[in-house]
Amino acid sequence: MVKDGIYYENLNVDKQLTIKSENGSARCIIDGRGKGNVVTLEADGISLEGFTIRNSGRAFLILGTNYTGVKIYSDDNILTRNNIVNNYYGICLVYSTNNSITNNIISSKTIMVSI
Repeated sequence: MVKDGIYYENLNVDKQLTIKSENGSARCIIDGRGKGNVVTLEADGISLEGFTIRNSGRAFLILGTNYTGVKIYSDDNILTRNNIVNNYYGICLVYSTNNSITNNIISSKTIMVSI
């Protein structure tokens, strides 16, 4: 359970965890400060619920780098009730399967689905 607040960081989750905000996305914010991916999921079976995820880095198409609010490199994850805003791309799934992405609000600078 994550307490209310604004967390200025880039979160890399490499263990199976359930990460849930205490009082919902309006009160629990992960802000990437315009650098890199805001949240990266690298382990299978992660649950991420009730956050605002904002301010990823920019995309550099020449270098093949695209930064996202949530980048998923794993399987069987659950993303629900998140507000994913002001990122270059909202969610990017890379070689991943069986992920559940439900009841999220996604608004980004670029509209793109990357699977």
